[in-house]
Amino acid sequence: MLREIIKPRKRRLTIEIPEQYVNKQIEILILPFFEMDSHVEIEKHQYDEDLQRLFKNASKVKIDKEVDIDALMNEVNDVVL
Repeated sequence: MLREIIKPRKRRLTIEIPEQYVNKQIEILILPFFEMDSHVEIEKHQYDEDLQRLFKNASKVKIDKEVDIDALMNEVNDVVL
C-alpha cells in the first residue's frame, strides 16, 4: 500500500506506480487533506501505527456469514489494541 500527501500546484497530476502494480487492478483515491495542529499530528502518528497493526493482523479477524457489526468491531479493537 502506498500513501502520500502532496500539495499539487496544477490541476494535472502524473503518478508513477511500483512495477508490481502493473497489470493489476488498483484503486486511486484523491481526497482533500485538512491540516491539523501539532497536538493532533502526534495523535495521527499513533493512529497510523494502529492502522498498520490492524492490517498486519487482519487475517486473525474471523467474519461469520451473518455479520454482527458490533461484535466484529469489538474483535477488531481487540486485535488493534
